[in-house]
Amino acid sequence: MSVARIVSALQFCPGGCVFGPPARRDTAPSLQSRALNMLLRLLPIKKQLASVEAVQAHVQKLALAPASFEPTGLGRGVEATLTKMGGWPVYYTAPSSGHEGCNYVMFLHGGGFINEIVPAHWRFVGEMTRKARVCCVVPIYPLAPRATAKDVVPGDGGAVAHAARGRRACKGHGSWQFRRRGARARCVSVAA
Repeated sequence: MSVARIVSALQFCPGGCVFGPPARRDTAPSLQSRALNMLLRLLPIKKQLASVEAVQAHVQKLALAPASFEPTGLGRGVEATLTKMGGWPVYYTAPSSGHEGCNYVMFLHGGGFINEIVPAHWRFVGEMTRKARVCCVVPIYPLAPRATAKDVVPGDGGAVAHAARGRRACKGHGSWQFRRRGARARCVSVAA
């Protein structure tokens, strides 16, 4: 799906489609969408993915100087906790005001298995945690060339199973404990 279609699909519905039938929409991409597509063509990402050799060079460059995966830009009202699961760092975010009864969302960052999670992903996680009042499970999976899908997929599945099995209560699964502080309840990592 092109960026133009995504931007077009997310535009505000003129004519009050909340209280009445949706207004007839022009299916052509907007001026903003076309301008965004032109800007995206100028970004270096196109050059990094232009050929197999370019991708391999980009992966080698990233392997020599790995990017940080620390949660930056979560914003106020969100707390993050780090633990390890299967040797991977896994972050759990929760509303600072408490998260009892919150639903859990597994967030697998983009990057094509070659790029690390970036601040824009963390801002999205923070926004989702805050506004939807959910706890996010954010595994920091190993990237190519250190790992392949054979390594990553079972680990992500394990994180999903772990979250589904007991994150609501966090009752001592693996290296986690459930602790109460005043009226707030939160999961904290414990040295394994």
